[in-house]
Amino acid sequence: MPIENFKSYTKPLTDYEVNTLVPVIIKGLKNHQGKDNAITSREIVAQMASKGYNVTDVKLRRCIKYIQYHNLLSWVIATEIGFYSTNNPEEVKTQIESLRSREDAIKSVREALERSIILHKGPIQQKFFAQQ
Repeated sequence: MPIENFKSYTKPLTDYEVNTLVPVIIKGLKNHQGKDNAITSREIVAQMASKGYNVTDVKLRRCIKYIQYHNLLSWVIATEIGFYSTNNPEEVKTQIESLRSREDAIKSVREALERSIILHKGPIQQKFFAQQ
């Protein structure tokens, strides 16, 4: 189910993405074992586009999330240096901790926004928003 404000990132994959892009991405990620062999999304998109695939950065990320969610290739890691697959349990533990930290950061922003709703009822916030 698409997430509000991120529908293009979270909508279900198309048949083309599942049946064409996902298998190609899996094959490519198998060739990028370990952190030292990570490949950026820009590199993946460029390589696939040069072979005629209709892929964008958003489509790629959605396909990789699909691969991870459905465990089509075990232990796919996404970091600031790129994507790679691994057999190293420590790298997987690090990835899990990174995901937890990102979840916590998103939760903190959500909670701050929820608190701000209460503040917006005060006279200063009403004046601020009335000027815009």
